[in-house]
Amino acid sequence: MTLALQTLLNRPEQSRDQRCVVGVCCALLLACALVMPARVWAHGEAGDVLPLEPGWDAAAALALRGLDVGGDLPSTAMAGYLLQGDAGDPPERQSMEHASASLAWRATPSLGAYVQLAAHGSEPPEWEDAWVQWRRDTAEGDAWWWSLGRMTPAQGEALAQAGVFDDFALPPLAQRMAWDHAMPEHGLQWSWRGERAQADWALDLGVWSGDAFPGHGAASPVPSLHLGWRRGPWRADGFWLTQRARDRGASVLGVAGHSHIAPTCDAALQEVVCFTGRSDVQGLSLVWDGVNADRAWPLRVTWAGWRRLERGGLRSQNGAVDYRGDGRGWWLEGAWSWQADWRLSARIERLSHQVALSGLGSGLVAADAGFVEDAGMRRESLSLAYQWRPWSRWVLTWGQEAQGQQAGVSFAALRWVLQWP
Repeated sequence: MTLALQTLLNRPEQSRDQRCVVGVCCALLLACALVMPARVWAHGEAGDVLPLEPGWDAAAALALRGLDVGGDLPSTAMAGYLLQGDAGDPPERQSMEHASASLAWRATPSLGAYVQLAAHGSEPPEWEDAWVQWRRDTAEGDAWWWSLGRMTPAQGEALAQAGVFDDFALPPLAQRMAWDHAMPEHGLQWSWRGERAQADWALDLGVWSGDAFPGHGAASPVPSLHLGWRRGPWRADGFWLTQRARDRGASVLGVAGHSHIAPTCDAALQEVVCFTGRSDVQGLSLVWDGVNADRAWPLRVTWAGWRRLERGGLRSQNGAVDYRGDGRGWWLEGAWSWQADWRLSARIERLSHQVALSGLGSGLVAADAGFVEDAGMRRESLSLAYQWRPWSRWVLTWGQEAQGQQAGVSFAALRWVLQWP
């Protein structure tokens, strides 16, 4: 394990900025370990990360990865799905997978705040969350709150946490299709939690700026809705967001390099494809957790999926056409904890994108956008996780990924995941 960790930390392609983030997050982990035992506060109901009682709660997490790939993974560039359109950042070069440090503070029973600094892969660190909250609890057991600031719209655990410190080396294909690289939004969200008909319910309504994909500068405020239900071992979540994208740019297929800045749509339209129109994102998840069943089973099964439906105009240097795109993806995952410290997980993923273009120059615009006749993607993954310490987990993952009729590309990863608390 020591040799594997040295390999992760000393990879030559790791940048100085990445090493700095790793060092900072390790220091934060140590600080939390020293400080937290003296003052630990219980979390509130599902969906509220602030302490239930006045006080504060700190957390830090770090995931390091050594990844070996037998070729070019189709999910790196995601050709055919009208995302940002560049060549992508090969995941085998990203020895730091995720890093984050957060602080949750409840000043009074009604007022609180939350901040989180995070970095993903080769992207620079940023404030992923920075918001304030006003909360009210009723005598009947209901709780509702307003959150204002920078945050990720509530989606439910299975949809929101997939690909973030879980037991798999790569984020789900469906998540990439729906959000590209998921980014937080600026906005206002109202949340409610309560019990009705012998089940726990969650409702979240939000209004957002639409700065992140698939909006990238939405033409109007962006509404979102999340509805969650939980009873016994079963949990279901649904999510819907709609926005009108305005001149959302994607690099012309074949443009080399990788950038974290969306391509600019201007009059020249040089090496860029621009989309203007309606973009709807829909998510659904269903979880059965055997630990909560009448007869406890060390098994958890998750089905989740995303859909991104778009209709509007698509233009490049070679024409302007009417466009309709329907991207759909899902994953089925099973996790078996046959011993307290060991977990074996398997995930099957499928992804498709149906495209319809009409207008003069449709073929040329389709080529610029990188649409392919068979854009369907598939991935199968198997992982073995060992909880070495309460705050430390080692994960070995193997999988295969393919697009269309192309031969599958195999990958294997050894990851070290640290989380406190």
